[in-house]
Amino acid sequence: MDVSQKEAKESLQAIQDVAAHMRRNVARSGSPYFMVLWGAIWFLGFLSSHFVDEAYLGWIWMPLVIFGSIFSAYLGYRFRSKVRSQIDLRFTYLWVAIMAYSAIWMWLAQPSTGAQASVLITCFIMFAYVVIGLWMEPVAAWVGLIVTAFAILVYLLIPEYYFLLMALLGGGALMLSGFYILRKWE
Repeated sequence: MDVSQKEAKESLQAIQDVAAHMRRNVARSGSPYFMVLWGAIWFLGFLSSHFVDEAYLGWIWMPLVIFGSIFSAYLGYRFRSKVRSQIDLRFTYLWVAIMAYSAIWMWLAQPSTGAQASVLITCFIMFAYVVIGLWMEPVAAWVGLIVTAFAILVYLLIPEYYFLLMALLGGGALMLSGFYILRKWE
């Protein structure tokens, strides 16, 4: 079957229109706000982990995680009508599964340092980003892969700066990705 140049251009334009529509839907779904929120939490938490004595980190991370969870629930409620499918329910189930399996694997691995626990938790969360990227938008998968690789490399090669670099590049990558989606895809 021969396709004329005009038909090929029209088909390509239709594909580009669908991709642009999908990006606008992702930007309006609230996903970038979650990325900015959790990027900021990571930034503050990891920065604290670098500068604050390990004995006090629970008092810093726990309120950050509680705040993030409550604000995430609010964002989910606020943007629930923007998503026109059951995908929001799948996201909820995905995060519940990630948290449950994270707890099991943390219990089995029994990391001996805060940095080891942090790398594991980072990998669990970035795995969810990869899965979401496979479902929805490849940018999320790339963020997950890049942050995972970065976390492992920094942990292995320069562990004394792991927390500081995770604050800047881990939390920063999440925040910047969220801001990028909000600005460029709207």
